[in-house]
Amino acid sequence: MIRAGLGAGLSLAQLKIMQEAMALFVFVPFALFYMNEPLKLGYFWAAVWLVGAVYFIFQGARPL
Repeated sequence: MIRAGLGAGLSLAQLKIMQEAMALFVFVPFALFYMNEPLKLGYFWAAVWLVGAVYFIFQGARPL
């Protein structure tokens, strides 16, 4: 059985980067609003590095 992501033509690296980006997208608002954590500079840098990772991992990828 082929998994949905691999069957759609995405590589394992692309799937992993997408997973990390979605996790950060969910975790940061959860930490800020539900757990009342202060906004930290580390959240910003994590987002910057993930945006860079998304750019480089999908650069030259064929369109779905």
